Amino acid sequence: MPSVIGFGLIFGFTGGTLSDLPLYVVSSMSYIIFAGSAQFLVLILIIEGEPLISLIVAGVLINMRHLLYGANLNNVVRAKGLKKLLMAYLLTDEAFLITSLTKKTLDEKPNSYDYYNLDDVLIGSGFTLWFMWNVSTIIGYIIAKNVNELLIFEPNFILSATFLGYLIIHWRENPEERAFILMLSLISFLLAFLIQSSDLIITVLLFGIVYSVSLTYIFDHRKEKQKLLNIRRD
Repeated sequence: MPSVIGFGLIFGFTGGTLSDLPLYVVSSMSYIIFAGSAQFLVLILIIEGEPLISLIVAGVLINMRHLLYGANLNNVVRAKGLKKLLMAYLLTDEAFLITSLTKKTLDEKPNSYDYYNLDDVLIGSGFTLWFMWNVSTIIGYIIAKNVNELLIFEPNFILSATFLGYLIIHWRENPEERAFILMLSLISFLLAFLIQSSDLIITVLLFGIVYSVSLTYIFDHRKEKQKLLNIRRD
């Protein structure tokens, strides 16, 4: 929850300082799109004056992970029709994590599903995150419009520093991905001198998708191979 509030404040602050967009436009991105990373990306591309097609392609690419989330939860949730559409709308990284951890806990307790509905877990956590994200977006925008002249640093520095801090945390907690982070950072740095921002973002996103899919395939192949070896030993 703290991270959701923090990034919501930063998103609203970014919209209030780096663009001339009114509050209702910036806040509408939070309650219509409701996809943190995609919102940041689309907002930056709008500020850069990129064409609509770039916004759509970049937004779709960065949210493709939700296809995996949906596939993972499809056999878990019971909802149908409009309720299932609502769950798809509220599905975020955090809501998926909460629902998955709840399912893992329930799997360890016999008959626990008789008392627990994972549909309610997803909707409850998703709506809470949605509410806090929207409120913090509005607060961040209002703060930006009132303290912009008092800022010591440029607003774009604050945005960059925030994501850099997130990257450092990810670096520390996932040592197995450090080689990929270094490689992607180097590629992004070199390409920044050759292509414009929207093309750079799309290129990096595609590279990340290909890498993730390849890595998943390799790990799954290794697991299947290990299972076969264990069966043969037994």
